[in-house]
Amino acid sequence: MVKKCTEGGPLWTEGVEVWFWLEKRRDFCKSSMALSPAGCPKGVGNWIARARRAEYQPAKQTPEIHESNFWNWWVLIQPHWQHNNNSDDEAISSNNKSTALPLPASPPDNETWDEIARYGSNGILLVLTALYFWVKDIEDFSKNGYREHRAREAAFCSWEVALTDVVVVLRGLHG
Repeated sequence: MVKKCTEGGPLWTEGVEVWFWLEKRRDFCKSSMALSPAGCPKGVGNWIARARRAEYQPAKQTPEIHESNFWNWWVLIQPHWQHNNNSDDEAISSNNKSTALPLPASPPDNETWDEIARYGSNGILLVLTALYFWVKDIEDFSKNGYREHRAREAAFCSWEVALTDVVVVLRGLHG
């Protein structure tokens, strides 16, 4: 499912490569530990319901819907130490949990990324899939007119922030 992403550039490639290396290090084993499906973006849930078929493409959504759905889920699946850290940085919130952006490159002393270290078909692959569906809809977003161009640029900037956060976590899991 995680395909070449024309908009993602080298950071997308790095994310996919680190994810692949993490899965390879675990011999691509199935895992009983999954990321929480609660709040999972609808397109990802539908992809799961369709047996994760590579050719599946979810119904088109606006970039704003993707953005909201991704960030809400991303906050929910963060390790406990990421929540309510009272940072002056930009924060995102979901269900009374708040996470400051950007994520730190490494966890605080005595903390780990273990809470989000989920592998196999119900692990980090789902996060990459959500990002893929989101950017595909950005790529398909109308390029006609000034407003559409600006909206597309803003959507892509938000997607890049999300991708950067995901790659930070992948790097942390890589060690």
